[in-house]
Amino acid sequence: MNIEHEIDGISVTRYPTIAHALALTQGKHHLHDLPAFILSTMRLDRRSEEDLALLNILHEPLWRDYEGAEGYEKTLALVSLGKEMLIPDFRKALDEQGYYPASMSESASYLVTLMHQGTRAYPVFHLGTAIRDEKFREYRLLVREGGVTEFIPFYPAATKLKAYYLIVAVKKEGRN
Repeated sequence: MNIEHEIDGISVTRYPTIAHALALTQGKHHLHDLPAFILSTMRLDRRSEEDLALLNILHEPLWRDYEGAEGYEKTLALVSLGKEMLIPDFRKALDEQGYYPASMSESASYLVTLMHQGTRAYPVFHLGTAIRDEKFREYRLLVREGGVTEFIPFYPAATKLKAYYLIVAVKKEGRN
């Protein structure tokens, strides 16, 4: 596991929904037709009720509190994997290096910074955001080249992170 592209002092914006964060990571700064944008980036071969229910979840408020802050600064980095890893092993290795998985707002803010620097960062597996449907099935987002977004079923004890994933991580620092 390697820590890459570490950047100090990233200004993190707390996004109101996953859909807003996702749209901004793709360089779409106009949010007037967010559902159409999200649908156009999702790899949905068929528009089942389950797919559309999951899409609706993207418009629900992000559940993380951030202690009321609308914005803050963090040191963020990309983590590349040398091999497939189980989630518990990944979290342990990440913790040993002084990092934890980023939230969606942190990931989005970091990816926007990378985009402005001209660094391409696909795919990125967003470990920090729990997306749960009405049946409490949990998903994470995988953003592929070209902005194609996929929902990956997530089982914390059994999901293997693929060697090609790049994951946004936050450096453990004292509270601001």
